Amino acid sequence: RSSALAITGTPVENRLTDIWSIIDFTNPGYLGNLDDFKQNYDNDVEAATSLEPLVSPLILRRKVAEVAKDLPERIDVSEVVELSESETDSYERIRRSIMNDYGSSATLVALTKLRQFCAHPSLLSDLSAHQLLGDFGKFCRLMEITEEIVECDEKAIIFTSYTKMADMIAAHVKNQFGVFSEILDGRTPI
Repeated sequence: RSSALAITGTPVENRLTDIWSIIDFTNPGYLGNLDDFKQNYDNDVEAATSLEPLVSPLILRRKVAEVAKDLPERIDVSEVVELSESETDSYERIRRSIMNDYGSSATLVALTKLRQFCAHPSLLSDLSAHQLLGDFGKFCRLMEITEEIVECDEKAIIFTSYTKMADMIAAHVKNQFGVFSEILDGRTPI
C-alpha cells in the first residue's frame, strides 16, 4: 500500500465533507463512505466537535507563530490606487443600481459586487466584454509591480479572492512577460 499526505491551510473551510475528503485520501475508508459520513455528521458545530477526536490524531497542526521563524520576513506595502473618473462613475452607477434593486439586502450585495468591481470590472457579467484588462487602474498597477519583479528575476505569489481574476492574471502574466504563471486553487488536479 502506498502512503499519502495531504496538506491544507483550511481543513474545514466550507463544510465537514471537506475534512472527510482529505481524510479519505490519506486513510481510505477511515470515516466510512461519503453517504454514511453525511448521515452521521451534519454540517454543524456539534458534528465537528464529535468528529474532532477521530481526526485530530491524524492531523499535524502548525500555527503561523510556530513556523514564522522558517518563513522569509513578510513585507507589506500599502498602496492607494485611485479610481479614474470613468471608473468612479461606473462604481457609483453599480452602487445605485444595487441600492434600487435589493432594498434592505443592498449592503451585503453591494459589498460583494463592489469588491468584485474593484478587483476588476470584468468580474461583473454586465461589464465583461467592453473593458480591456490593461484599462483598469488597479490591474495596470499590479502589472507594473509584476514587471518590476520579472525584471529583477524574482518570484511572486499573487492572492485573489476570485477564480476568474486568478485566470485573468495568470494569462496576462504569461502573455505579457513570457514567464511561468500558474494557478493553485481548488481546481488544480492532484
